Amino acid sequence: MLSLLLILVTRHTPVLNIIQPCITMEDNLSLTEPITKEELKQALFQMPPDKSPRSNRFNPAFFQKFWHLCGDDIFEAAKLWLERGYFPSSLNETNIYLIPKCENPDSMKDLGPYLCNVLYKMASKFLANRLKGCLDKCVSLEQSSFIEGRSIVDNALIATETIHAMKRKTKGWRGEITLKIDISKAYDCVDWGFLMGFLIRMGFDDKWIRWMMMCVSSVTYSVLMNFDRVSPINPGRGLWQGDPLSPNLFILVAESLSTLIHQRLGEETSMVSVFIGGAPVVSHLLFPDDSFLFCRENVTEVNKLIQILHTYADETDP
Repeated sequence: MLSLLLILVTRHTPVLNIIQPCITMEDNLSLTEPITKEELKQALFQMPPDKSPRSNRFNPAFFQKFWHLCGDDIFEAAKLWLERGYFPSSLNETNIYLIPKCENPDSMKDLGPYLCNVLYKMASKFLANRLKGCLDKCVSLEQSSFIEGRSIVDNALIATETIHAMKRKTKGWRGEITLKIDISKAYDCVDWGFLMGFLIRMGFDDKWIRWMMMCVSSVTYSVLMNFDRVSPINPGRGLWQGDPLSPNLFILVAESLSTLIHQRLGEETSMVSVFIGGAPVVSHLLFPDDSFLFCRENVTEVNKLIQILHTYADETDP
């Protein structure tokens, strides 16, 4: 699987070539140091105890209650998985329960949720905890979700104030445009080849990249109908929402959009941005699966903004 993904990385060179490395050797040493039992225990006890039972019929509360009995075995197993670089085939089996999300479901996207094995989620949560320490230097200030020290409220306030100022503008002949984008099934569209290439360009260690892609690509889905499992589905892309790593990996992928916009701003300082009342230039604000994009009200800038969006879409979801 990893060799195939390496081949797919070459499809995304137009965007990946503008990504600048930011992960240092010290960061990589911290990310890839041997797992400790305390880290694994911390990951387990961060999980809500009353989550629905997974495919092995045990919820987090069971492992939390009996950690003193099963902790050593779980730790040895997790350490072995990371040393070998692959999970047992059954560890990342994910069930799709046909529970309607709306009153009249008419497609699979209206049904859920996904339920994964608690043991896998424990390992994934441990890796997510380590990755959080590096996200701040990897992600631009336009993103504020899932990053320690930042709050999603910050972007909401900036968006509100910017739109308010645009609406109150009464002088001048140049106007501004705000474009709100809601990415449909955002996690499902993430291309694994692009994700791997992005991690490489950011400077992450080969071992860490192998762990990330192991978590992403080892998943299989089975649909439960009348408590019988329909034959497994092997995905070729996407991140699933129940995985603790998914939010962190998604905002890394979304950072490529920020990079494209920043590149355009560097070429033409008035491009794809608004400048109101002496405040700093605002070009875009990114939320978990929504985005606010700003540009001046003329055909040239709107066309260039559309070009950026097409490039982003083609590279991350070809």
